[in-house]
Amino acid sequence: MKKAIFWLLILFLLGYAGVKFGHPYYKYFALKDEAKAIAKLPFESEEEYRGMVLGKVKDLNLPLKKEDISVTRTGRGTRITASWSEVVDFFGYYQKTLHFKVDTHE
Repeated sequence: MKKAIFWLLILFLLGYAGVKFGHPYYKYFALKDEAKAIAKLPFESEEEYRGMVLGKVKDLNLPLKKEDISVTRTGRGTRITASWSEVVDFFGYYQKTLHFKVDTHE
């Protein structure tokens, strides 16, 4: 019986860690995919691109501001970059800072 409780506790902690780490990575990949799709759109100004990316940032509840999103248009395409950090907290005993950077060129 003690072994079963021990393994259930281990399984719960692994699941909890997976969810805590998985959520920030999900948001990173979602923004990266969305930025890639937005960079393909034929907007006239960089502000339009930035506005579209900012909308997705707000949907994902990311700690980014308008000035944190860089848009550069060239004759060959559009480049969108943004970077941020998120802290993953495990029951208040352990904190891990994750750093993310989206850099897409289309």
